[in-house]
Amino acid sequence: SLDYPNTEVLNAMSKLLTQNFVENDYNYLQEDLRYSLQERDNEGLKDVFNTLLASIPYDDYKSAAKQGIQLQHLKIPVQEWLYRTSILAFLRGCGIIVEAELHTFKGRPDLVISYRDTIFIIENKVAGKSEEVQAKLTEAETQIREKEYIKPYPNAICLAMVIDDTQRQIVRCEEVK
Repeated sequence: SLDYPNTEVLNAMSKLLTQNFVENDYNYLQEDLRYSLQERDNEGLKDVFNTLLASIPYDDYKSAAKQGIQLQHLKIPVQEWLYRTSILAFLRGCGIIVEAELHTFKGRPDLVISYRDTIFIIENKVAGKSEEVQAKLTEAETQIREKEYIKPYPNAICLAMVIDDTQRQIVRCEEVK
């Protein structure tokens, strides 16, 4: 059987990883994250995530993600997995309650974030080319609606985010009603 570290250890590991990603800007980025979550500022949240994504060496984490997916025989795009995992580790490192691929009655949103009295449900899609951004946004919005991700969390904020893989940045972030 596998022994998994407890939550405290996972959070400490995520914090160290996060601090290494963003080096000296960790405290500012953590403050911006908490402010954006508290104020329900979707654009601010996108900016925080983009700062994180811009701090990660492309070759290192793309290779690691590809290897991890191959070893686990997962059938998800490499880029989507690595972006979600980077954001997940960052959020946990900042002490935010977050779950990835949390099962609901119809599907699994990429991230479910709980901060104070607010739940954020995030569905990420990765566009391989800039021309695919609108199609990926529509795909994320449709998935959120069809899978009824909001149903278990009636007052949640559902966000469809599109990451342009050529820029390694979130280029669209839309709230889905």
